[in-house]
Amino acid sequence: MRRLSLIIFLVCLMSNSVFASYLWMQDSAYTYDWNTPQQWDLTGTTGPPSVAPGVPPPATTTEIKMITHTWMTVKATSTVSQAQGDYTGATVSVNGTLYVNNANSSIGFMRTGSKNGLRVASQSAGGITGGLTADVNQTAGAVRASNVYLGYGGTMTSAPGNATYVIQGDSTLDITNDSIAGNIHMGGLQVAGGSNQATAQPMRSQIAKFVVVGTGPTINVTSLVVGDNIVRIGNLAPNANQGTLEFKLGSGVSPINCRSVYLDGGEANSLTALVVGAPGGGPPDIILLANNTSDGNAVVGFFDTVNGGPAGEGAPVSVGGRNYELTYMYDAVNNVKGGVRNGTYNDIALLIPEPATIALFGLGLLAAVRRPRRK
Repeated sequence: MRRLSLIIFLVCLMSNSVFASYLWMQDSAYTYDWNTPQQWDLTGTTGPPSVAPGVPPPATTTEIKMITHTWMTVKATSTVSQAQGDYTGATVSVNGTLYVNNANSSIGFMRTGSKNGLRVASQSAGGITGGLTADVNQTAGAVRASNVYLGYGGTMTSAPGNATYVIQGDSTLDITNDSIAGNIHMGGLQVAGGSNQATAQPMRSQIAKFVVVGTGPTINVTSLVVGDNIVRIGNLAPNANQGTLEFKLGSGVSPINCRSVYLDGGEANSLTALVVGAPGGGPPDIILLANNTSDGNAVVGFFDTVNGGPAGEGAPVSVGGRNYELTYMYDAVNNVKGGVRNGTYNDIALLIPEPATIALFGLGLLAAVRRPRRK
């Protein structure tokens, strides 16, 4: 009987170790490396770490939470500066700042299935009360993920989450999952599209931004979702979810390579913005923003604004002192603008207008033609 009790005790102990959450327990203003064992705590306490179980192994079957607790005066910060492997058994939630900043930086958030992978500003991770502000700043190295959710709220009703992902330099981001459940796009890169219910439940709103700087990064995603990920989000207030794609040009800018694009899925419940600037000099004649590599898979939806103005097909855009027009029907393979929404006419780009259109720019007569909303 004693032997049986001992076995049961050991099994329970092992279970608690395997399924407990790894918490990033920062206790000062310093930025620690992901590989600093003393910063990881399996106890679930809300104060500085009292135990040092070590860095979560890639095979962890739990949730890894980088949390800014109420007792901290600064946001939790962690740095990936070397190869970490793929976390295939854990969902990783960042409610602080995660830096990926070295040529040897390499980490994978590869837990498969919908709603898994990397969540930035995730209400479900706990930590501070009220609105969450979280960032990922990638300046080098490689990040792999099954999904990336910028803003993840579930059915929580607290203050909005605010998530930002900035990618620049010689860096790579690969996102591999592309799953759709009903009218909910559950996979890929979700920019303020992390509410995960289709029913009329109270849901926490999201404010999120994905920023691409210059021509250095390589960005490959499956689904690119900006704004709500469903057509009917429940009972959110108008424009509760706000998703922004921002491109900062140098000599140009890296496009987002993707297989599908969904914009403004929540319609009245979401606000989607495209921002394009050229702080690094004069922009090129063609600014390719989304390279949709799937033939016949047209862009679904449209942005609400581009640089603060209308964002329909043919909308005028000024970047770096040059006049462009926005198109959702570009063919990046043959460098032509298509007249129909099929084949390879499915890329998002800014183009120098034809001479007749330029004349309309000068007269102030060009109106942005908005495409019909989805039914």
